[in-house]
Amino acid sequence: MQVFWTAKVQKIKCMNEECDEINYIWENKIKEGYSWNCNKCQSKHDIVLGISFSPEIVKEATSA
Repeated sequence: MQVFWTAKVQKIKCMNEECDEINYIWENKIKEGYSWNCNKCQSKHDIVLGISFSPEIVKEATSA
């Protein structure tokens, strides 16, 4: 009997413009609050909830 195993990972490029490393992050770790250091340059990466800002005046905010 043979068993085949495939890692469930996402390839995520380091955000440091001077680094070309691809980091492999387990899919179940990709959620708000998770962080890792690049394997090559050791820069820290965080998965966060972000907010976008627009200087336009809007009468009322929308909710999801």
